[in-house]
Amino acid sequence: MFLLRNLTPCPLCGQRPTDIKGCCQACTETLFAPSVNAKTVTLGPYQGQLKAAVRAFKYRQATRLGTLFAERLTEVVTHNGWRLDVICPVPLHRSRQRTRGYNQAALLGKHLAKSLQLPYRELLKRSVPTQPQAGLDASARSHNVRGAFQYASLQGARVDSFSNVLLVDDVLTTGATTQACEAVLQDAGVTHVFLAVIARAE
Repeated sequence: MFLLRNLTPCPLCGQRPTDIKGCCQACTETLFAPSVNAKTVTLGPYQGQLKAAVRAFKYRQATRLGTLFAERLTEVVTHNGWRLDVICPVPLHRSRQRTRGYNQAALLGKHLAKSLQLPYRELLKRSVPTQPQAGLDASARSHNVRGAFQYASLQGARVDSFSNVLLVDDVLTTGATTQACEAVLQDAGVTHVFLAVIARAE
């Protein structure tokens, strides 16, 4: 099986064979330029090869890239020294998840939780089928996600036991989506919400 995977062209350069992490070694070595602030870590700007990698992960079933993204995010988060209680993905509405087949933020979050040895909980649900954020300006993005998220009550997962939540998503643009998620979590009793994303739009 590994040999068959190695025969698959890299989804980024389309030239060299991919490895078990979802792209070729040469692309992996130049893919990331991490940045950190007080509450957010990203693996680089949403352009070039990293943009191609995110789009392959999100739209072209290149789900093995989630392992690579989680590995690098783990390094940055660990170096930053955040004290975290749980990993939570930004949710997709069930209609979009049915169409796509998976939630890329959830896949990333599960890999990240395993790597950081933290619990994974889907503490949020997307109750409104919003239109895609891509192509909207900052004001329209904020309006688009207003009221779109709710706290998801999970058996055995009381939110007040999770003081520090690491919210996970694929791309940070204006921050409208993550701010809406953060507001719901804090209303439910979370003290601090940190953010880990693959790429940031410049």
